[in-house]
Amino acid sequence: MSEGLWIIGETEPLESKYAVGVQLGQPGQFGVAYLATRKKDGQVFAAKVIAKDRFVSQKKHYAKFKQTFASEVEILCKLNHPNIIKLHDVFEDAHSLSLVTDLCGGGELFERIQSKGSYSEKDASRVLRQITEAIKYLHDNRIAHCDLKPDNFLFLSKAEDSPIKVIDFGMSKFVERRKYYRQLCGTPYYIGMCEGFWDFVTREAPEVIQGKYNEACDMWSIGVVMFVMLFGFPPFWSDPSKYGTLSDEMIYRAIQKGFKPVTKAGYGPFFPQDIPCSESAKDLISKLLKTDVAERYTAEEALSHPWLRGETASSSPVPSLVVTAFSQFNSKNRFKNLIVHAMTSFLSDDQVEAVRTAFKTIDKDGNGSISPEEIKSVFKNYSDTQISKIMECVDLDGSGTISELHFQILF
Repeated sequence: MSEGLWIIGETEPLESKYAVGVQLGQPGQFGVAYLATRKKDGQVFAAKVIAKDRFVSQKKHYAKFKQTFASEVEILCKLNHPNIIKLHDVFEDAHSLSLVTDLCGGGELFERIQSKGSYSEKDASRVLRQITEAIKYLHDNRIAHCDLKPDNFLFLSKAEDSPIKVIDFGMSKFVERRKYYRQLCGTPYYIGMCEGFWDFVTREAPEVIQGKYNEACDMWSIGVVMFVMLFGFPPFWSDPSKYGTLSDEMIYRAIQKGFKPVTKAGYGPFFPQDIPCSESAKDLISKLLKTDVAERYTAEEALSHPWLRGETASSSPVPSLVVTAFSQFNSKNRFKNLIVHAMTSFLSDDQVEAVRTAFKTIDKDGNGSISPEEIKSVFKNYSDTQISKIMECVDLDGSGTISELHFQILF
């Protein structure tokens, strides 16, 4: 174990204060979460255990990993807000870093909406107000989250009135006034070119790419999340089947051109006329998706908007096709990002090439796609139900097969 990957220094073991239980959910990019019961009072928490050993050999990303963990711990230690995940304890030894936080058992934002089956603008307004209040608290404390997206919003419990919590501060930064950052971060659909990747932080034209950002990026992200909640798709997107590995680049180009606050036929960086939405909601989205940071709403301004106060948000159910659409989009996007993170962070070029070779081996007829039958021929002990679940996870376009194009996009 290298001496360099110490974040806070050696502490007593996690098990000295907590009884570690079952794994919670699937492993994340940087660690595995477990149920942790505090021994002195029986209160339950989540313990995210990060295995440091796996990062030591990744010399190319070593400094980034250390900075990510250190920044997350430092920021979480300073936060205390009802809509932000709370850090209760930190433990570290030579091999792992463990963060003990609130146990959020109510599910992710989009999962919750999907399970309910229907919701209204008023429901969306209540949730987004809590998120915006959390972001105002961060910005008041000169902190930019930098990675706001639906899977970073968790409900504390399954109760109908459960508060929502903003999580995952690995990309977050302390922001000094008049200072901007250049590190690439976030998820393309939600960060937008105007912030995390290519940011316009002055009043210059959109085509003048500055490549820097500050806390205003979070308000752009809230605008994109709000758009997806009300219309079912992101305002800036591209078709992977058409653009392949250039898909993300096409998203950035679309963002560079900006959002047009008009209602017309079709789907793109404007309001679709086929999906009903209140004019007040459109007004708020338009003020959040301003390319010019000077014109974009701050968190404080957004909280004063009548839609976010619940005064003008419609009580009519959002069309069911919206719920279906954003659920499908979110599932596919999360899967893609999980694979991309894994490939870029943990696999060498040789290992990525091995994955591609495996694809060609499974694709026995050489037609450029893998069918359920071909998967079954490899995983002979798997049941038809298990094969179906595999297909459900990796069939990104609903074609019933796994295409080679998907692997080009993912890897």
